[in-house]
Amino acid sequence: MNLQRLPVTKSFSCGRLVASTLLVIAVCACGGNSPKSTPTRIPSSDTPSDSAPAEDLERAAQLYDEGAVEEATAIYNRAVQQGNEAQRRQGLWALAKIQYQQGESTAAASTIDSYLTSNVTPAEERLALLLKGTIHYASGDDGVKRSGH
Repeated sequence: MNLQRLPVTKSFSCGRLVASTLLVIAVCACGGNSPKSTPTRIPSSDTPSDSAPAEDLERAAQLYDEGAVEEATAIYNRAVQQGNEAQRRQGLWALAKIQYQQGESTAAASTIDSYLTSNVTPAEERLALLLKGTIHYASGDDGVKRSGH
């Protein structure tokens, strides 16, 4: 059997897809680079605040880990709407991951676009583009332009 004649390109392409998908899953499962913390008190919702406190974002991550998706999403949305730039970025990234994990591909891609317009680092940009590419690929867009079909 001549091993040099085996089709390697298809398996290599598939292997890259699998590796990319596993990387995105690992990043999403680990919560990015947000540190875990001890439970904190959530301020009462009837007290207006100028921004979402950082401990709220930590609490949102904890709530999501415990399966309280709606409560976590509400906190992240508040961070996006009322938080400072760093809180807004953190909220957008968390929302994009949640939307992706919940199968809301269009919303996740839109949230990533909003995230990319903020002041992200090159490493954050690469992760966001990787997640966005994974979302497009999972929804059938492999990036190849087809003519006439």
